[in-house]
Amino acid sequence: MSAASLSRDFEIRLAKSRNIAKPCIVGLDEAGRGPLAGPVVAAACHVPLGVEIKGVNDSKKVSEADRESIFEELRKHPKVRYAVCEVGPRKIEEINILHAAMLAMDTALETLVTQESDLQPNLILVDGPRLPVKVSQNKEVDSIAVVSGDSKSFSIAAASIIAKVTRDRIMVELDKKYPQYGLAKHKGYPTASHVATISKYGPTPIHRMTFRPLKTWYPPKEEESKPHKSAKKKGTNDKATLRIGGTKNSRTRSSRKANETVVKSSKKNSLANSRKSKRKRGSISRTRSKSLSSNSRRITRTRPLLSRACKNKL
Repeated sequence: MSAASLSRDFEIRLAKSRNIAKPCIVGLDEAGRGPLAGPVVAAACHVPLGVEIKGVNDSKKVSEADRESIFEELRKHPKVRYAVCEVGPRKIEEINILHAAMLAMDTALETLVTQESDLQPNLILVDGPRLPVKVSQNKEVDSIAVVSGDSKSFSIAAASIIAKVTRDRIMVELDKKYPQYGLAKHKGYPTASHVATISKYGPTPIHRMTFRPLKTWYPPKEEESKPHKSAKKKGTNDKATLRIGGTKNSRTRSSRKANETVVKSSKKNSLANSRKSKRKRGSISRTRSKSLSSNSRRITRTRPLLSRACKNKL
């Protein structure tokens, strides 16, 4: 074995700190958050405290051959229970890789508890700094997020090996479908050869198009990137609601002020337009008077004088 097996002391101490007399522990871990291709896989695993399996440790510290043999031992042991869930590339693109990994762990645990009706875990240990959504919402069972848990907890390490081997086998099968990409060798991770192959042949349906450099090389089409009309309208309404805020009366006052502002602005616009039209008519009349002959000029000048004389007489 390439790594020593983890002891159960860490898990026993955690159980005692939670006042759990007879711990039934389930470990959760995932594999495949970093690759450019393929699914992310999570596993939920229960290994009773009395069961001894050699070599169980962080899957990254165990060689591929040892992982395979440990996985087979876990799979064949009558008292070991586990379930696996995989989330594909399209779902990863939709909800991002973090939420996809959390979804996979939630589903794996739910599947395990559903299939194994006699299994009633009272302590859930999750690798990483956060708990999956459904695990965190379940207040009936103690759950702990353990940073670097796959190198501390036996149950998490067992789950990490199951998830890793399961995903590796999936990538080996996909290599048969896309042999030019070398998936069986790098398992979809962004190695130099994998990136060069994508640059040469382009992406496949199993590639994650929201991951760099794929995201940069093959940006989404404008139609796909633009929000839907209904979504845009909804977002606009949400912004308006946030801007208004306050109670119903305050919203009414603000709307009245807005209407008054609109009316005032419309009056200003109408006055400005009337002034412009008068100036325009004056400029037109001046232009016409310039185009007339000198005789007509005299006539137009004498007309107002005659009118004034008539008024004086009256």
